[in-house]
Amino acid sequence: MEIKIFNLFAVSELYELELLLAKCNLENNFVSGWIICENDYSLRGTYKGEHSFRKAIWSDKRFEPFLDKIHIIEMSFKYECKEGIDDFTVIYKQRDIEQYAVQQLANDEDIIIISDLDEMINFTNPEAIKIITKPVVENNLVCPIANWFIWDFDNLLGYSLETIRILTIKKLKEIQLNPQLKLYHNLQMIRHLKPDIILKPEIPIAYHYHNCYPKIDIWRKFNTYGHTGFTEEYLDKMLKYNCSWGREIGSELTETNFLKGTVELTVQNSPLYIRENLERLRTNNINPDYENLRKIDFY
Repeated sequence: MEIKIFNLFAVSELYELELLLAKCNLENNFVSGWIICENDYSLRGTYKGEHSFRKAIWSDKRFEPFLDKIHIIEMSFKYECKEGIDDFTVIYKQRDIEQYAVQQLANDEDIIIISDLDEMINFTNPEAIKIITKPVVENNLVCPIANWFIWDFDNLLGYSLETIRILTIKKLKEIQLNPQLKLYHNLQMIRHLKPDIILKPEIPIAYHYHNCYPKIDIWRKFNTYGHTGFTEEYLDKMLKYNCSWGREIGSELTETNFLKGTVELTVQNSPLYIRENLERLRTNNINPDYENLRKIDFY
């Protein structure tokens, strides 16, 4: 029996469309279906308007090669978070729906990938499927992949969080039936389950294209996000100094937050689709003089 792969994630607003297109192009060789959940309320409980992704995708010719694999679930779940408190209740709800949907499509031997929209596996690299198959299928493990963390498509931090989780439907059912793992019965929490191993190949196969949106859309995301504590001043500093946010959002930025900087994209550090479309994808958010600004303000 041919093993199928399903990638499960949520979408927020249409500024994510280019990243969704990149995800489809990178994963199409081996993914049998993308199960996508869209809520008409933000994670903070603000009404976004009518569901928009189905219409946008089906009216964009660039998505035509992928339409038979795209499964969109539309939900209307209003949940108002308390001001100033991180809250991912909506995400948990979306993950529950994705979990139910994939079990209607997949067999026990099939593989699911639990990711965010901006996290993607480069299945145009034929080694990628080999890297995940043995531990996930043959050894029945829950496997995270270390993400190659990138901002603005060619601005590199390097290996970062291992938030993508890969497992079989069989393994998912085992977790759901284990009362000692009740905390991890939701797909979102499986992303926090202590892994058996971490896949960290020498040449990256997983990429996290973090906040690769125009500045106005990053600010929109920060205002509708499960995390809180963002300010416009904080975002300005992140872009001025070329930083990722601190472990405690809103805390003072230090050298530990610095990204390594802009790099030349090669077959060793980026997928072909990104290299071919870099000029179109680039947001140019980062201050090009960030190295000098760091020296002035930090050293």
